[in-house]
Amino acid sequence: MKDDFENKIDDLFDVNNKKTRKIILKAKLKSIGIFAIIIAVISSILYIVATRVVIKNIDSKVQSTISEIDLKLLDKKSSVAEAVEKEYEIMHPNRYLGQLDYSKGFLSADIKYDTYKVIGQNVVATEPIEREFNLKENLITEKEQEAHVNVLGKGVSTITPESLHDQLKDVDFFNSLGQRKMLFFYPFSDYKDLYRNDLQKLNEVDNKKIAEVAVSFDKYYSIEEVSTMIPKGVDITWYWVDTLSDELKSNVLKSDENDTRDIREGYDGTRKDGLFRRVVSEDSAIGIKAIDLNGYKIDKPVDKFVESLYRNNYSKGDLNSINSDQVNYLKKSLNIVQEDASKGTLKYDSNIIKTGGIVVTGSVELIKALKDNPHIKASTFGVIADKY
Repeated sequence: MKDDFENKIDDLFDVNNKKTRKIILKAKLKSIGIFAIIIAVISSILYIVATRVVIKNIDSKVQSTISEIDLKLLDKKSSVAEAVEKEYEIMHPNRYLGQLDYSKGFLSADIKYDTYKVIGQNVVATEPIEREFNLKENLITEKEQEAHVNVLGKGVSTITPESLHDQLKDVDFFNSLGQRKMLFFYPFSDYKDLYRNDLQKLNEVDNKKIAEVAVSFDKYYSIEEVSTMIPKGVDITWYWVDTLSDELKSNVLKSDENDTRDIREGYDGTRKDGLFRRVVSEDSAIGIKAIDLNGYKIDKPVDKFVESLYRNNYSKGDLNSINSDQVNYLKKSLNIVQEDASKGTLKYDSNIIKTGGIVVTGSVELIKALKDNPHIKASTFGVIADKY
């Protein structure tokens, strides 16, 4: 009969024993893990060696090595950053680019711009812009926010609004930092009871605050006409430019009517108050900046806007937030010609530039002067901040 020691020896070499199988499994997993680490290290070394090139610094005559992949990523970074910068020349009311951070991963990289708004004498931090890219294409053009809308239409949302209907007409739209997003209403469309009139809410805001407000007009006006419609003390900081052809305007109206019909038919044809209308958010509106990144008024802002159109090629491959067809339609309509290459002066048809709305900033008390302006059909709050 076997003693205890012999039984233990038998158990140790019994492959069907549970404890033995466990020990063998651990040993195999450990071996696999070590082998995987070795392969990863060797692959990394081979990758680095295979993609190294030598760059000579002529000034200091110092040689430094940089990965060929890194060079290509840097080229891609430059093109992505350039696309962001030229977008901000013709979009984003009161919003400007701050510090740029660049970080590189394995075969990919991303850039991050800090952004801020200039509201009166205040600088207010806004959402940063993050764009990831690899050597072939952009991976993420801009991080989108998840929508949180109360089904009764009395909630808030962090989605970028591009339309309104009767369940959204009382919803305030915010970015991820809790700052309101401004909306513009097309002058050629009848929004009936969907019009927003935040100017009437100014009595609820502390007079010690300053604010930005987007106002939409009853029709399109020239820049000169608008200057006579706004009282002194209220600063016009941005002009929403008409970029739609007559055909596109007609398409917007047809689409709104079709969607309105679908809403009503979805309620067995018994719903009479269903209404759908497209709006333009501050994130996608195209327009003219009237103040610079330091808050100073720009001399001849229309000329500067046209210069950006002339100098930059806004293609569909740039950024999703730019409607290249609209921009290029406007650019073509302006008939821009460079008169003097040495001075950079441009000639264009200034009668083409029309605005359907503006962004104004100032103290709450001063902005109240717009409350009964007959030219204003709609108004929405943007950032509201302390004066000091």
